[in-house]
Formats: sequence, C-alpha cells, structure tokens
Amino acid sequence: MSSITVGIFDLGRGTGRLDSALSQPISLLQFSDGSVTLDWIKLAIESINPSKTIYFGSYQIQKVIEKFPDFDFRYTQVDKSQEAEGELDEYEINSVSAFIKQTQGDLVIVTANTILLPEAIEKLISTETIDSNLLEKEGELLVRWGALSEGPAPIFSGVLFIPASARVNFIREVEQSIREASIQTLSQLFEHCLETQRKQFQWIALDGVCAPNQNQKAIAKTLFKGKAKTLEQLRNISADFVVLDQVSFSVSQWIDDSKQVLDQICSKFGQQKIVVRSSTTSEDNQSTSAAGLFESVLDLSAAQLESLSQAIEKVIESYTRSGRKIEQEDCVLVQPQVENIISSGVAFSRELSTR
Repeated sequence: MSSITVGIFDLGRGTGRLDSALSQPISLLQFSDGSVTLDWIKLAIESINPSKTIYFGSYQIQKVIEKFPDFDFRYTQVDKSQEAEGELDEYEINSVSAFIKQTQGDLVIVTANTILLPEAIEKLISTETIDSNLLEKEGELLVRWGALSEGPAPIFSGVLFIPASARVNFIREVEQSIREASIQTLSQLFEHCLETQRKQFQWIALDGVCAPNQNQKAIAKTLFKGKAKTLEQLRNISADFVVLDQVSFSVSQWIDDSKQVLDQICSKFGQQKIVVRSSTTSEDNQSTSAAGLFESVLDLSAAQLESLSQAIEKVIESYTRSGRKIEQEDCVLVQPQVENIISSGVAFSRELSTR
C-alpha cells in the first residue's frame, strides 16, 4: 500500500454562542468525559501512520489550529449568509473532490462529526475486506465506504477509503452523481451509489467501531464496551486521564486457559496488591452504571495464584445475578489496589434531578 493522506472535513456550522469564546466547530464538540470528536479521529488515524493529515474547515478554525497544531490546515471560504443559517452542505462534496484531485496516493476521508476507533480505519483499508467479485479488472481496488448496517438499510458512518487506483473513477462518479441528483454531501453520495447499485461501490460494516456523533445508539456501541475497554480508551485519548495499569480478559479466555491468564497477571503485577473487578456489557454504559451490582474482590496478591483464581471465579459468578446471562463480551479487569487514599468520591457531569 502506498502512503496514506487523511482529509478531515469540518464544514458544518458547529455550535454558535453570543460569546464567541464558547462557540465551537463540530469537531470540538465535547463529550461528558472531556474528550472531543477530533480526539477520537486523531487517535484512530495515528494507527495507520499517515504521511499527512489535512483539516478542512471554516467556522472557528482557529480553535482547531490551537488544539491540534500537528495537522495541516485548509481554510474553506464560505458564504456568510449560508454559514449563519447553517446551510453549508454544498461545500462538502466540492471540497472533497478538490482534495482528491490535488493529492497523491491512497486517501482516507473523515467527516468531522465522526467518532472513530483505530479498528475502524484498519478494517476499512484491509485488503481482506475487498469483495473480489466486485473488481472491475485485476489490480484495481474499490472505494470502500464505512457504514452502519443495523438499520433497514446501511447508512454512511462518516469515513471512506479511496485507493490510489480508484481515484479517477471516484472523481468521475462524484461528477456524474452531482449532475444526476444534485449531490452535495458524502452521505447523499453514499445513498445515491447504494440506490443505483454502482459497480465501483463497496461498503464495509463498521458497527461498534465508528459512530456519527449525533447517533446516540451508535455512540454507545462504539464507546461503552465495559469498564476495561472504556478505561483503556480513555488512557489513549488524553494524557490528562490517569488510568491505572490493567490486565483484562474475557470470560471465554479464562475458561479456555486460566493458567495463561494467571501467568499474565503475575507477570504484570508481581508482588503488588491487586483488585479483581467486574467488566460486563451491562455496566458503565450510556444508559446504566450498574454500580455495585457485580462483585469486586480486594486485598489480593498477584503471586498467590489460588486465592486469585478463586476471586476471578467469584466475580464471574456474580455476572449471573438477577437472572442475567453471561455474554460473549463480558470480561474481568485486574488492576493495582491504590492505598493510602486521602479522599475519594464520584463526580457527575450533569445535575441528576434536572438532567
């Protein structure tokens, strides 16, 4: 594969406030954990080590420049009356088309309202996802669109991959679609290609690793995957989060080879005092916390394998409380036990009674 250039397109209105200091472009809209959409995009694209990342924006672009100085930036001049009304759709497809014509090699295109995990990019560019029956001729790769597939019809997830060999055909497709259906956005182009069964079109299901930031169900499936995965993602997303070291493993991994799991824990923590914690799909997600529902076992030694094994079994057994069935994604989380705490508590990001 040739070098990859990433284009991030943030041409929507964002959130405007009378106090401009509070106004934000779409890519800097904040989640309750303090991260912004562009944090997730940056983390994902770093997994492929792109030769260049170019951010295309207009509204409040200076704030993105300050927060992400490593990107290259292209300012898109827009009609101020359209910006005031939030009607900036027509700029997206034209900017994407110009980007493709002006760059070389393979391209990844991301819309700025998209939450990505590294697995999304890796899956999108992997040659294993290519349907060989759709190749027009030997050696020519297809444009691959990321999609969410759980609804009645797939919808554009906000990211696509354009191999160098498909660039010319893709530009032709864009121009033809604009003539046929007045296409203005990538989402509209995706729908048009899907409806007309374009030969140069392939979509890849990215459910669980990619989500538009206005799709709450997709966000929950992407970001909230149990305590262990969520903590690990927070560790990667920002240096501001202090996340303790961990060893996590699925229930099936424990059943298949408990000795290997115990060896991994012992190797990681040595003589440290540790805690065995629950990490199920039913807790710490967007709709429920399930705080205290499942077991945690404290005051364990990583070197005392028998008591450690019993603690793990006790935590797993607690997953069946209240008639619940153990799910494939359920895990167990092992972390160091923090001692000599001065204070502890729970912080809420919103007032619970008024939401």
